Amino acid sequence: MAGTKKFTGNNDGFFGFFDVEEDYAVAEALLNTAGEWARQKGLTSLVGPVNFSTNDTCGMLIDSYNVPPVMLMTYNKKYYNDFMERFGFQKKMVLLAYKIETKQNMNQRVIAMRPLLENRLKRDGIVIRKFNMKNFKSEVDKLHEVYNAAWEKNWGFVPMTKDEFRFAASDMKAIVDTDFAYVAEHHGKAIGFALTVPNLNEVTINIKRGRLFPTGLFKLLMNQKKVKSVRIITLGVIEGYRKAGIDACFYAMNLEAASRKNIEYGEASWILENNDLMNKALLHIGGKVYKKYRIYQMSVN
Repeated sequence: MAGTKKFTGNNDGFFGFFDVEEDYAVAEALLNTAGEWARQKGLTSLVGPVNFSTNDTCGMLIDSYNVPPVMLMTYNKKYYNDFMERFGFQKKMVLLAYKIETKQNMNQRVIAMRPLLENRLKRDGIVIRKFNMKNFKSEVDKLHEVYNAAWEKNWGFVPMTKDEFRFAASDMKAIVDTDFAYVAEHHGKAIGFALTVPNLNEVTINIKRGRLFPTGLFKLLMNQKKVKSVRIITLGVIEGYRKAGIDACFYAMNLEAASRKNIEYGEASWILENNDLMNKALLHIGGKVYKKYRIYQMSVN
């Protein structure tokens, strides 16, 4: 649990990693403890689940319980939401997950527009390239600045320190495919980036008890190329360069790579329900909301 007044100006306490059997008494005890902690810290409300911050996994699934989660997204059964509402929590924010099918006709138009958009961007000194794995550390440091600048005005955002960002990046390094990792630069300065990763949950769901050792890791490595879906984790451009077509190029490059690799669909997640620019862009390329996650809030005064 943690407070966020330093960054947001709000006197909220955040809780996460909420995991409970189907017994309301157990859930009530956990939530009462979280609420008491918040009161002792002088906080006025409790918000969650957020596992540690919005830079990590967060939100509680509120529909599509029959659909398995993709890489690094949460999952829960319906009774979790019933317990939250019974305790007195209300909606704070909804996070959307879009499904984008690779072979949609609309996506072919997006791909066809890419050369025109890239030529226009180049005339303005903007180039989109693949992430350079050989210069991993320096690339990550460039993107750290972009990440904090591009997302700073989003609801619930807490800036990442350089060490936190480096740690998160090193955690992802083993599964990064440079065909799905792009950087936008203006005269050599990073102004945006996009990262898509294979949905390895397709493989791990068949590994007994989710254990990678001793045989699970072998199964993961052997079946990695058979994955048919991906997750678009981040796609952001700093203010002043939005609406220039950079995001459309990112989408087109993702779609082209997905087609080459026989990827059937991608999940873009998560997107704030009030992020009009991103929601309109995803709908424009044929994305459909197929999962929703809720972050709850309640007063603890």
